Amino acid sequence: MNGDPIHEAAFAIFREFSRERDPDKARRRFETMPQQNRDQHYAEAKACLRVFEAFRMGEAA
Repeated sequence: MNGDPIHEAAFAIFREFSRERDPDKARRRFETMPQQNRDQHYAEAKACLRVFEAFRMGEAA
């Protein structure tokens, strides 16, 4: 586990769509994939975070 929420969310997105059952193998594949591919997962994680924060802000209003 990296500890960075965006990194972990990006990994969760990768794992959901990779269909890799072994979490250690999935983690190794994610960590060694080309940076350009990993950046796409980071972008998706950041988009999810923005949506979550927007909904949370709406609840607070």
